[in-house]
Amino acid sequence: MMVPPTYRSGKVATAPDVTLTSGFRDYGTVAWSVTDDELCTPHECILIDIGKRTPLERVEVIDWPRFNWKEYNESTATTLGALYDKWSVQSNYDVETLAQELSSCI
Repeated sequence: MMVPPTYRSGKVATAPDVTLTSGFRDYGTVAWSVTDDELCTPHECILIDIGKRTPLERVEVIDWPRFNWKEYNESTATTLGALYDKWSVQSNYDVETLAQELSSCI
């Protein structure tokens, strides 16, 4: 297997690098490669990929000091009132369904 050089200086191009790891294979496949980045040095950048990358999860951050509590109060009063009316008429729900409906209203 041809290993790409990790050091280039003039006519010299070598790949003397050795990478020792422990436990990386627990996270999936491990791939070692050299990037095409220009580092302004005779050394090339080595990239080690471990396992498959999971997509970053977006987290909604609420600005509590600027939160519109009046609108929230009006909105939840309406939806929770409708949910209460629904539950009053039909009472054969299981706890999981009730919790899910309540959570979606809030």
